[in-house]
Amino acid sequence: MAAVGAGAAVNFTINGKTITAFTDAEGIAKVEITDVPGTYEVTTTYNNQTFKNSVIVNLNPSTCKIAENKDIKVDYDGGKYFSVKIVSADGKVAASGVSVKFTINGKSTTVKTDAKGIAKIKITDVPKKYTMTTTFNGNSVKNTVTVKQVLKDPQNQRQKGQRQKDNLQIEWQNL
Repeated sequence: MAAVGAGAAVNFTINGKTITAFTDAEGIAKVEITDVPGTYEVTTTYNNQTFKNSVIVNLNPSTCKIAENKDIKVDYDGGKYFSVKIVSADGKVAASGVSVKFTINGKSTTVKTDAKGIAKIKITDVPKKYTMTTTFNGNSVKNTVTVKQVLKDPQNQRQKGQRQKDNLQIEWQNL
């Protein structure tokens, strides 16, 4: 094939859409693929010649953002999690395997997102209202995490269906 000069029209068909690009001074034509991550067949046509190639499109984590971050209220020692989702700029694609930093009560923890783009951290702090700072790609969001005190009945040892006849004593557990 002869060298291609500047300004030549090249057609690219990707995922059923045809885009025409023009070659630069070095004879190179480029198109940006903005489809969701995956493997695509690209058909390139120039001067009545057709070429087919497979192209793998990856999600660029630097264009992703933090989503689905919400203020939460949890019971102390309730085994609950605070979570966020990392998604593409348009919110349509989850970013898996990227690092997210959570900071609560002066302690920071970095976790990786799962296949659905979810990063989560177990809440183990004592009852109080906290600010959770979530950081990804240098951007941070803040949410309120309220850990509530739990009342426990140490004498709750009766059989199912049995009525409590004596006075109930409640102990506060301040840990």
